[in-house]
Amino acid sequence: MSFWQRDLSGNPATKDYSFRPFRALHDAANVSSVLLIAMMFVPSKGGISHNLAEDTDRLDLTLGAEVLAGVVASLISKVVGVLRG
Repeated sequence: MSFWQRDLSGNPATKDYSFRPFRALHDAANVSSVLLIAMMFVPSKGGISHNLAEDTDRLDLTLGAEVLAGVVASLISKVVGVLRG
């Protein structure tokens, strides 16, 4: 289980989503040699991606934002814990 999977496993917003290794790095490739990276994708309607017709349901966007907020909160908590010793 990866760092990100462990960090997200307790987040109820991720229960219906899967974790998949991938090679697409997009802009993250520029920092991947010095930082841990993760990318989060939300489903597009009809599976259409990288196209002007791409659209995402508001519920999926909301769930994605909740997952992201949970990850950020978890990481902040860990950093604060380390700083406090």
